[in-house]
Amino acid sequence: MKDSTLLKTSLICSILGIIILYFLSANIEIEEMNISKINTIKLGADVKLTGEIKQIKQLEKLTIIDVKKDCVVPVLLFDNITLNVGDKIKVTGKLDEYKGKKEIIAETIIKT
Repeated sequence: MKDSTLLKTSLICSILGIIILYFLSANIEIEEMNISKINTIKLGADVKLTGEIKQIKQLEKLTIIDVKKDCVVPVLLFDNITLNVGDKIKVTGKLDEYKGKKEIIAETIIKT
C-alpha cells in the first residue's frame, strides 16, 4: 500500500472518530439520583440531584449548602451565587467524603 493511501485512510478514520465522539458526548447526561442512596455510590462519581436548600453556611472561600429531598446532603460550592434557604435547586457535581460523611462538590447549580 502506498504511503499516501495509508495517510489518507488514517486521516479519514481519525476525523470520523472525532465526529462520532463529539455526537456521543453531546448525548451523555448524568442520571438524577435519589439522595437517600448516596452511600451506595462510589467516591468520585458524577452525581445529579434536585432538592431544597435547608441551610447555608458561608465561609471565606467556600459555601456549604445542605440540600434535602429524602435526607440531607452537604453540597460544597466555591463560586459566589445568590441562594436562599427554601430555594429548590438542581446540583451536578462529584461525590466526595470528608470526616466519614458523603458530600457533593458542586460543578453546576441551577435554581428550579
